[in-house]
Amino acid sequence: MERNISIKELLFVMIFAIIYTLSFLVSPIPAVGLTGLLLFVLVFYKFQEIGFFIPFFGIILLRPIFLAAGIERALLLFLLISSMAILSAFLNRKKLALPQINTALILFFLLYAMFIIGLFRSPEPAYAYEKVGIMFFYSVIPFVIMQMLHRSHDILENTHRIMILLSLYLIVASIAQYLVKGVGAYERFTIGLGPIGYARAVGIGIVVSIYSFDRERSTKWRMLSIFIFLGSIFFIIVGATRGPFLAAMATALFYIVFLSRANLSVKVGLPLVMGGMIYFFMKKGAFLFARLQSTAVGQEISANYRYILWQTALEHIWDHPVFGGGTGYFASFVPVNLKSTGLVYPHNIFLEFNIEWGVIGLSLLILLLAYTALYSLRLMKWESKRETGLNSHLAIVLFVYALMNAQISSDIAGNYLLWMSISLIAVVYIAKKRESLPNNRGFQE
Repeated sequence: MERNISIKELLFVMIFAIIYTLSFLVSPIPAVGLTGLLLFVLVFYKFQEIGFFIPFFGIILLRPIFLAAGIERALLLFLLISSMAILSAFLNRKKLALPQINTALILFFLLYAMFIIGLFRSPEPAYAYEKVGIMFFYSVIPFVIMQMLHRSHDILENTHRIMILLSLYLIVASIAQYLVKGVGAYERFTIGLGPIGYARAVGIGIVVSIYSFDRERSTKWRMLSIFIFLGSIFFIIVGATRGPFLAAMATALFYIVFLSRANLSVKVGLPLVMGGMIYFFMKKGAFLFARLQSTAVGQEISANYRYILWQTALEHIWDHPVFGGGTGYFASFVPVNLKSTGLVYPHNIFLEFNIEWGVIGLSLLILLLAYTALYSLRLMKWESKRETGLNSHLAIVLFVYALMNAQISSDIAGNYLLWMSISLIAVVYIAKKRESLPNNRGFQE
């Protein structure tokens, strides 16, 4: 049963988002930061399921509070992400069940075990231990807890609404900061986090709002979806981050063409509306389009850095072809001028796996992605385009969006959205399979 969230609750989220942002901007002192954290606890208490889905957005929802409190220890943020997932599981424990063993879960843990084994062969142990440790709190714990939702149809059915609320919180917070501080002509807008992580989270808002508008019958939720869509389009443009922008646009088109229940005229009209919004915001997004143009002619600095990283990875791809050079191996031969900027991984998930864990690691990754794609195809086959039960189509488009982003940025720890979307698809698949085979005892995948 879908949760009917009231207007008062929506206003509660919006007011909190404004207070949250202004506390960070106006008075960055510990007392204000701790007050913001207490306010976040109030939101969590009112919406006890959000801990399952905060990991999709990363630390963007929490870091400004930590900065306001003068706390710069990133590990505490990652610990808080997993703690919120655990707390949501505790508060909803009557709805949960132990994870159902499935191929995606097995392959994911084989990959993580390989990362741990790779620590003992790492030429860059400090970096390697950091990224494996961050991934444990950032993705492994939330991945497992997500797997416990396979009997929680009401929570799975409300996935899009919970993500709309989290996106609302992000957009309202962004509006508050934008009105107070604005953004320079050649600056990338963000709130308390690097522009890539921020843009990825805003991109989720684009994908979820289109899905929600297409699926919802409630006028209130459709209007809210339009607001999230417009806000997300605007802030991903002023964020001037190319990868998430292009990935969000491509994913939105994928959904509209292949999964939307809309008729042909709407399928043609929606991309035109998106294009119109982009054109309307173009003046504010001049920096983004300048970056896209300079990338096309090979003159954009960060894009050229990526070409260097990819070329370096290809040059070393046969150093240790079977087992790889160990976790963090790529960082050992990154040029010093790039290492000082934090560019210590290839910015491509396939190159990272091949370099650091060899053909075995790459094969496990491809198997995990292939099984996720197989689950997705089966879900698409099972679902009527008139009824997308348990948000299976949303899980699919989140996976598509995450996989696109993983080709141009982040390492295993930073690709939290990919791991979480895989877990969501697997758990929805298990729930739908059981639903389609109600008399199948001892269900086997």
